[in-house]
Amino acid sequence: MTPRRFILAAVFSWCALIAAAPLLASLGGVASGTAAFLYDLFSRVCHQFDSRSFHIAGFKFAVCIRCFSIYFSFFLGILFSPLIRRTRIAAVSSSLLLIASLMPMGLDVALATLGIHNSNAASRVVTGLLFGLALSIVLLPVLEEVSAAPLRRLIASFNSSKSPSVELAAAQTPGSNLRNLPSALNLRHLPFTLNLRHLPLTLNLRRLPFTLNLRNLPSAPNLRHQRNHNDNPQRTSYAIKTR
Repeated sequence: MTPRRFILAAVFSWCALIAAAPLLASLGGVASGTAAFLYDLFSRVCHQFDSRSFHIAGFKFAVCIRCFSIYFSFFLGILFSPLIRRTRIAAVSSSLLLIASLMPMGLDVALATLGIHNSNAASRVVTGLLFGLALSIVLLPVLEEVSAAPLRRLIASFNSSKSPSVELAAAQTPGSNLRNLPSALNLRHLPFTLNLRHLPLTLNLRRLPFTLNLRNLPSAPNLRHQRNHNDNPQRTSYAIKTR
């Protein structure tokens, strides 16, 4: 898993929990207790005003419209970051990008506070999406660099926790039981590799200095070790035709 995918999964889980709170609250029972925990958790990052929040089944999201738009746009920015990096937006200075994205949201809040402009759901969604997208472009490289080393250590510890094993599927011979072996055989962990292509010699019958004529060989029973009348070993003669 790459750092980008890890961050993407974390942000998606964060957004899913925000939307899960009203769904759990609508189920009642034990699920309502989980919803209460989620509302309490997200109350530390958002005011959770009912009039400024999306609703599902009559229950509000765990955060307001603007906050959810920021989180969701941050998720989309990470999801489409390979495409965004190919555009001119990636070449814009980080500070300039943040200031440009903060200005519409700050203006919307300021005008609503002064009573000049009535902030509505549409303005909160638009300003939140702009800021979340800019935030993803600026923070994603930093988050990838910060999470790269811990993620590698986590993957290494997870892989080392697995004991190397290979299932040996073979017919058992009498007197042997492969299942009772004290350790498993794993060819991947051998300190060397066997490559038959690099053997120092090969046998090529076409380059032999002689040819073997099988027609002149003695019969099959005579190929065995024969002895003469004096019980002395007798060499078997073969008909060899030299080139």
